[in-house]
Amino acid sequence: MDIGKSIQKSLDLYFKNFGPLFLAGLIAGLLSSITFGILAGPLMAGFVVLCLKYIRGGKGDFNEIFAFNKFVPTLLALLIVFIPYMILSFIPVVNILVGLLGPFVSLLVVCALALVMEKDAQPMDAVKQAFELIKGSNNLPMIWVYCFVMGILSGIGIIACGIGILATMPIGTIGMAMLYEELSSGSTIDTTAVNTGA
Repeated sequence: MDIGKSIQKSLDLYFKNFGPLFLAGLIAGLLSSITFGILAGPLMAGFVVLCLKYIRGGKGDFNEIFAFNKFVPTLLALLIVFIPYMILSFIPVVNILVGLLGPFVSLLVVCALALVMEKDAQPMDAVKQAFELIKGSNNLPMIWVYCFVMGILSGIGIIACGIGILATMPIGTIGMAMLYEELSSGSTIDTTAVNTGA
C-alpha cells in the first residue's frame, strides 16, 4: 500500500467533488449531532455509499445520505462497534490499547456500514466480515498509519477557529471508503453471504 498515493487520491476525489461531498458531509454530521447520534447510522452509511459511487467513477446523488430504509441495521452495526469501544476506553491501562486501535475502529465502522448497504448483510455479520476484511490484509501496520493520518486530516480544520472542521471532516470517511474499496476488491473474504436470521 502506497500511503502517500492513497492519501492524495482521497484528497483529489474530495476537492474534485467538493460541493456535493462537503454539503452531504455537513448535513449528515449536523443531523447526527442534533439527534444525539440516533440518525448517525443511516446518514453515515449513506455518505459512505455516496463516496463509493464517486470512487468508482459514477455520479453521486446527494439523496444517497438519507439511507433511512436501512435505519435499523446501520444503527445496530454502529452500536455493535462503538458500545464495546466506549466501555473499554474507560478501563485504566486497557484504554491505552483501545486508543491505539482507534484508526482500525474507524475503518471497521466504514467497512461494516458499506457491507450493510451494498451486500445487505445483517449488522453482526457486517461487523464480522469487516473485521475479516481488515485482518486479511497483509499490511496492517501501513493500514493503521493511513487511517491515523486520515483521521488527522479529517480533524485538522479545527485549527481554523473550529469552523474549518466542517470542511475537513468528510476527508476521513472518504479515505476509509477508498480503503474499503481497495480491500474488498482484492479480498478473498466472502462478503456476499447474507444471514437471513434476525
